[in-house]
Amino acid sequence: MDKKLWKRMIVWLRLLSLFGIALLAQDHSAVSQESERLYRERCARCHETGIPRAPNRAAMSHLSMENFQRTLTGGSMKTQAEGLSAKEIAALGQFLAVQPTVNLRRNRQRKMSALPRNAL
Repeated sequence: MDKKLWKRMIVWLRLLSLFGIALLAQDHSAVSQESERLYRERCARCHETGIPRAPNRAAMSHLSMENFQRTLTGGSMKTQAEGLSAKEIAALGQFLAVQPTVNLRRNRQRKMSALPRNAL
């Protein structure tokens, strides 16, 4: 291929990647807005007003996604989360910036494998 064709292809690839990034950002923004709306409608009334035993957003951000989802699907918030899809629950967790679930066994194995062999 000649240089002009390569340059055109590079320009098109850059434009396509920028377009893709813009679409992803727009989609993420829409999901964030929907998650915030769900939080305001279903959660903020208790979690933003200091009701006893209702942790605020900062405290909820320390939960793992697994614990957050378990609380909403079968725990103390089951009634409040009634009617929410798994996707909506996950989006709420991301909106609240709960921590991703970590495979503790895998982390422990990594730590152990990093130790010198004679350390055990």
